[in-house]
Amino acid sequence: MLNVFPLQYNPVTGELAFYSEINVSIQTAVSAESQNAFQKFYRSDKQTSTRLEKLVINTEAINSYPSMDNSRDVDDFEYIIITNSNFLAEMDDFINFKAGQGYHVLAKTTEEIYAEYSGTDIADQIRNFIIDAYQNLGAEYVLLAGDIGIVPHRGFWVDAGGTEDFNMPSDLYYEGLDRVGTGSGPDWNVNSDGKWAETSEADYYAEVHVGRISADNTTELLAAINKQMMYQDSPVIDDLENVVMVGEELNNSPYTYGGDYKDEVVAGGTYNGLTTAGFDANLSVETLYERDGGWSVQTLQNQMSNGINFINHLGHSNTDYNMKFYNNSVNNNTIQNNGINHNFFIIYSQGCLPAAIETNCIAEKFTTIDNGCVVYVGNTRYGWYMPGGTNSSSQEMDRQFWDAIFGEGITQVSAMNNDSKEDGASQCNDPWFRWAYYELIVLGDPSLDIWTATPTDMTVLYQPSISIGTYAIPFQTDVPFARVGLFQNDELIGRAVADEYGDVLLETFEPIITPETISVSIIGHNKTRHLGEIVVVSNEPYVIFESYEVNDVNGNGNNLPDFSEDIALDFTLQNVGNQPANNVTATISSTDEYISITTDTASFGTIDPQNNSIVTDAFEMTLADNIPDQHEIIFDVEASNSTDETWMSYFTMTACAPDFIAGSMLVNDSSGNNNGILDPGETATIIISVENIGHAISPLAVSSLVADNDLITFESTISQLGILGIQGSANAIFEVTADASISLGTQVEFTFNVVAGSYNYFTSFGHPIGLIVEDFETGDFNSYPWEFTGSADWEISAGAYEGDFCAKSGTLGNNANATLRIEVETSADGDLSFYRTVSSEINYDYLQFFIDGAMMDQWSGDVTWDQETYFVTEGSHIFEWRYIKDQAVTGGTDNARVDFIVFPPLGMVFPPIMNVVPGLLNVDIASNQTLEEIIEVSNIGGELLDFTVAVTGAVNWLDVTPDSGSVSSGEMEEITVTFDATGMEEGQYSSGLIFEDGLGGQTIIPVIMNVSGTDAGNNLVPLQTELYGNHPNPFNPTTNISYGLSVDSHVAINIYNIKGQKVRTLINEKQQAGFHNISWKGYDDSNRKTTSGIYFYEMQTRETDYSSIKKMLLLK
Repeated sequence: MLNVFPLQYNPVTGELAFYSEINVSIQTAVSAESQNAFQKFYRSDKQTSTRLEKLVINTEAINSYPSMDNSRDVDDFEYIIITNSNFLAEMDDFINFKAGQGYHVLAKTTEEIYAEYSGTDIADQIRNFIIDAYQNLGAEYVLLAGDIGIVPHRGFWVDAGGTEDFNMPSDLYYEGLDRVGTGSGPDWNVNSDGKWAETSEADYYAEVHVGRISADNTTELLAAINKQMMYQDSPVIDDLENVVMVGEELNNSPYTYGGDYKDEVVAGGTYNGLTTAGFDANLSVETLYERDGGWSVQTLQNQMSNGINFINHLGHSNTDYNMKFYNNSVNNNTIQNNGINHNFFIIYSQGCLPAAIETNCIAEKFTTIDNGCVVYVGNTRYGWYMPGGTNSSSQEMDRQFWDAIFGEGITQVSAMNNDSKEDGASQCNDPWFRWAYYELIVLGDPSLDIWTATPTDMTVLYQPSISIGTYAIPFQTDVPFARVGLFQNDELIGRAVADEYGDVLLETFEPIITPETISVSIIGHNKTRHLGEIVVVSNEPYVIFESYEVNDVNGNGNNLPDFSEDIALDFTLQNVGNQPANNVTATISSTDEYISITTDTASFGTIDPQNNSIVTDAFEMTLADNIPDQHEIIFDVEASNSTDETWMSYFTMTACAPDFIAGSMLVNDSSGNNNGILDPGETATIIISVENIGHAISPLAVSSLVADNDLITFESTISQLGILGIQGSANAIFEVTADASISLGTQVEFTFNVVAGSYNYFTSFGHPIGLIVEDFETGDFNSYPWEFTGSADWEISAGAYEGDFCAKSGTLGNNANATLRIEVETSADGDLSFYRTVSSEINYDYLQFFIDGAMMDQWSGDVTWDQETYFVTEGSHIFEWRYIKDQAVTGGTDNARVDFIVFPPLGMVFPPIMNVVPGLLNVDIASNQTLEEIIEVSNIGGELLDFTVAVTGAVNWLDVTPDSGSVSSGEMEEITVTFDATGMEEGQYSSGLIFEDGLGGQTIIPVIMNVSGTDAGNNLVPLQTELYGNHPNPFNPTTNISYGLSVDSHVAINIYNIKGQKVRTLINEKQQAGFHNISWKGYDDSNRKTTSGIYFYEMQTRETDYSSIKKMLLLK
């Protein structure tokens, strides 16, 4: 295995290397070892290729492997039982049960194995037999029937940080078969050092699925196998959707609860960098969590006895203690579910040592009494948990076990256990992970299919009769990977596993040569077992459907049944009997709503035994113009002869039609700020790719796009797609504008529709208008209603992920915490994301993130900046970032940082923001004249802006109308400024207008009136040097800075961030006296965009020794 680390830290130099892109080139070559492994262990069946596709990225290479002969015959046995002769005598019922499910079972005694196979010891002999069974007999499942005194275990070695074990029981030894020894010793210990399963000696991927019935005597054996049979064949239906999650207190410093671990299992999601599926919604989940209150063993006993399907547990355990049970309390009196009154159940436990099978462990007790537990999945040694957190190897196995069934469709218990390991096999260099990998075993039937819902009847189609000599029988079901078994005279004569669609052509071990009726058994996940019969026909005619071909000369001529097409069938019947069928007539029928049969009867004449009769254009029909693609139409065929003998058969037809799927919605706002988000006031192009994934060319297709918000407008809601060929695609393109008044973060639902003839495709896309971001670039916590709790407040700090500032946890002592929290009202479902970094004492001090009091994840040690994202539903929520310290020791810089928080759509009310333009009024006016100018007051924030305006100084030549007003978000109001030079002498007059926003903020607009007897010209000079201000303020992306020079001066204007660092020099040169403006577009001296936040601009002149500093706010 190769592990790739894109981040590398050198603790000596303090350098951190990051590789944003790594190209890995792998060259393969045939070797004797690889060729040996390929020839002995590779299978080219569907199950193997499906499993491979989940494990590798270059799935196309699978097709380059030569096909192996995977056909099943009478000498193949996929289910192997290993036990001693004494136990085998008691297992006939179980062997017949598994055969009845469609498994070909081979039972092999240990006495036979020891006599027939060599090995370094008896465990090696058994493994060599399993290898032989896998290579030559098609073995898939291995049941070890007996405890280690009957079927020995192999003890593995692991050293996990000083916790060392030389004898860890692991049935992986019997599962991983393709390890080729290259040293002097056997597989799994090639260097003969006594340390079995060192990293370089291990085979982490199982060839077979192993389970064990760890019984000491025949009484325990019979109790265990009875539960296996009853659970699988006759469950108590009412209990199958009942689940109990059991979590105990694991640690009190810091407090650590099993309930937190179990919550991750039930809910599913992304925790500690791992994404797994949660439980299906139909399951009824009860919890016994010490986190939420105490519970007794009696409470759990009652739940077990009253009917559950499985238990998932985490708590301290031992060889004789688990879930508050001791060995002596596990009996038929305390646990009373007997499979008739209530269902047997499955236990999965992360506890330490319950399955230590070299002892009389408690897992053996649970599985070998008459009542209670049918399968136990647990640890033979210590389970691993994380104090104060949930990031542990045992937790990963647990989550992946249930992800196998609820996320990947793997439903058999040992396959689930193996998948839970193999999903993380690349981590096996970590000894703690390898420890958990080795120790998890299954006590029960490895092929047991776990119920997850009330079973339903399956839909099954197969021939009601066959003729002597038949060897291949097609089956169609609605169950992926259904298992079919055929029996004649109580003997298994053939079996097969369906494909992912539920279909299979079953080939019998030998052609059918006797006339006895064949019994059919079909099983599948969450399905009632189907039992049926097939009649074997002899010494009479028997006419059935054989084949058809489509004649669509009146359609598109592709010989396929396409939508809206008139077709005829060239139809073939076969006489599978051994007597002639005279004057045969056949009639077809179907109850399918998408087919109209216009000619349903045809004559086929006399059909000799084992011969066919073909009639051209025998039947005619019309397919509906809205038939779904790949819709399967079932036809019944009734054939009869001149003596009124009637035979029934069926056939199916798969229709071809267009089928559309849309890709993601792309926003091209290159004419705006080019951030891929539709922002308020922005016009953008929306592009949606549409593909025809169906099996027929589409009619002319037209798409439309509408929004659920009136402030979103379209140039046109229609986009033509044209005719889409099979696998063809086209882009739907729409020009869209978001009104400037739409609130930032508003979630807009876009509904997309494709219409092509009678086919309609709908989907929707949620898109926020702008991003609601807290990046702390204001240099404070005032942008949102932040709160602090705990022993210290959070602080604004440098070292940000983005921009200049981030939030950092305050300085803490021991046993303390600092919490940054915010209460919000989300107006729609959406994602909350943020970046975080931690530098702390590993595994003791943590940054934890909570939503509504529930911890989502935690981080400890030296954790670099990375983004976390969580789905949040509409409604009220509390988000908390908490840095906690334990009772001693400090590690790293002992703090956590958070930055660039993107909120989901918020119902939070944003304050109004006043913007006044222009930022300076400088007018020329003749004496005894009046003049009017306009100032615009706009609200670029939220809510309602209530403003006032007043004239500075006692002047009578300046007036404003109105002097107050209210402006809604995104709106603007004009203020008329009147200049009156009546009776005024030539000269320059100055004043100002003070605009106040009612929230303590104000904007001052300098006003200069230049009075002249004649035309004042354009060469006016202010009476004094002054920095007037910038407008607009706040701004995005450009603001204009206005200033006046009373004499020719050398002027310098510099921009500084909130830390006092110079960002840009706007001007540094000699300028003439007069009024001036200069623009800043938000770029620094390196021509890089600056982040949003507070900035200061300073003006200095040499000649007048003038200096002034003002503040401005850049919003993005």
